[in-house]
Amino acid sequence: MSRIRLGGFKVFENRAYFSSLCRTDAVLENLCSGMAANQLNMGLVTYVTDIGSGETMTAANASNAASLDPFAHVIAGPYHCQAEILTGVCRISIFPHDRRPDVAAALISALAEVGIKPHCFATSPSAISFVVSPPNIDSAMESVFEAFAFPACETYEEWLRVRRAHEGSPEEVRCRYHEDVIHIYDFNLLDGLDLWNVIVPNGGIGHFAKALLELGDLRFKMPLLVSNSSRGEGRMFFAFCLATDHRQMVTQTLNRIMPDRESPCLGPVSAIFLHGPHFGDRYGIANSIVTCMRSAEIATLALSCAVSSISLVVRSSDEPKAIKALSSTFQTRQRSFE
Repeated sequence: MSRIRLGGFKVFENRAYFSSLCRTDAVLENLCSGMAANQLNMGLVTYVTDIGSGETMTAANASNAASLDPFAHVIAGPYHCQAEILTGVCRISIFPHDRRPDVAAALISALAEVGIKPHCFATSPSAISFVVSPPNIDSAMESVFEAFAFPACETYEEWLRVRRAHEGSPEEVRCRYHEDVIHIYDFNLLDGLDLWNVIVPNGGIGHFAKALLELGDLRFKMPLLVSNSSRGEGRMFFAFCLATDHRQMVTQTLNRIMPDRESPCLGPVSAIFLHGPHFGDRYGIANSIVTCMRSAEIATLALSCAVSSISLVVRSSDEPKAIKALSSTFQTRQRSFE
């Protein structure tokens, strides 16, 4: 099988990872506000409300466990959530994926073939990020190079040489930011979407990848994919967006490949994508978006932060109100936000 050619990848090792399953939507707000108040960067954030069991899933990736530990204890206490923090994890991003389901399928399949179950996936319009445990870092990177080709680094062995050459380099740049109105590069809006939630047993992750591959063969675009897995759950939670017009074909594909899965579907929904400087590792951006939605009394259905973009999913009926709320906090020089 020929490798899919992409533009590049990023690897961040020795990070901390927080995840929770909870019967409240307060986790995302508390996590984002706490991290922003302490000026702590989050390199990855995912959130999906009501994954079909009345629970929300939230995940975040930060530079160290000390950044996340206070919030995990607060969240696990009064809300009685399943919450955990893992240390030493690795966050890997590949780009651009052009919202192609077959790119995500190739990645998920390659990892599943060597028995790797990532802790989470997060996407932006350009990148797919995922988190793996320390023992799986090398195998995960080998799998990435088996599935994809990159112009600047063709082989796994070449990446190992680059990795050794950069040992001891600074892992994180800490900066201070303050903008009353946050300037962004641009934003995009997609409406007429469905938000699918699929609960997959650990042994069925490869089947999910096969379903995505078939949807990719149909030239469907997938603007959002997020996932989370909790230790001991024995299953992985995926959420993704596809056009509402494709609902029947998606249903038929899932029924044929994964007949026993749980896959509630919500639609129509709209996705809003904000692109800005260092959005993937700049504190306070996700919190500003969550605060805008809360102030406007809009339910955040899904959120994903990866590399330089943040993706937000709301009900289509809330789209005009969401755009208006965001315009009070974010501004682009290229065109009017509204």
